[in-house]
Amino acid sequence: MRRLQAPCVPRPSLSQWRRPCWGSTPFAILYIADLNAIGGGTGHLEVVERLHRQHQRVSLWIDRGLTGIGRLMRVARPVIGSESVADLDQWTNLKARLGAPVLSLDY
Repeated sequence: MRRLQAPCVPRPSLSQWRRPCWGSTPFAILYIADLNAIGGGTGHLEVVERLHRQHQRVSLWIDRGLTGIGRLMRVARPVIGSESVADLDQWTNLKARLGAPVLSLDY
């Protein structure tokens, strides 16, 4: 997968992004799609954990597919992309296990 770049960030790095885009007014919620994890790679859970430690007042909403959800729940609210869910039974089980996940509809 090719990484996306934001206009305010010269390199695709969360640490590079944080300063110019946040400035002096941080967001209340930050949504991150970990495309490496969604695509079956290792992902960037360590980066998410570091962001949580550095910005504990920010609610992190993270889509990592179904990879490492237990560990993710300690630092962020899981976002489950519709492409990761096979059927309604799996979604029902995920909701019961995760409490209040965010559903991201991709169509």
